Amino acid sequence: MYYPAQRRWIGGGVLGILVLIGFSRAYLGLNWPSDLLAGYSLGALWLIFCITLLRIQWMRQTDSRGQAR
Repeated sequence: MYYPAQRRWIGGGVLGILVLIGFSRAYLGLNWPSDLLAGYSLGALWLIFCITLLRIQWMRQTDSRGQAR
């Protein structure tokens, strides 16, 4: 489902959970902070890659007037 009005709240909640999980893993000594930074960086690159591919696919499926083929 798509919830445009709650998009910011959902994104903020997910980001908050990710930060708290990373902090707890560093606090408990399960990961070094550099490991967490590398994981966050790799995850961000993967997200950017996937979003870019989805946008390219969307652009190919629409014509010049913005109508789906």
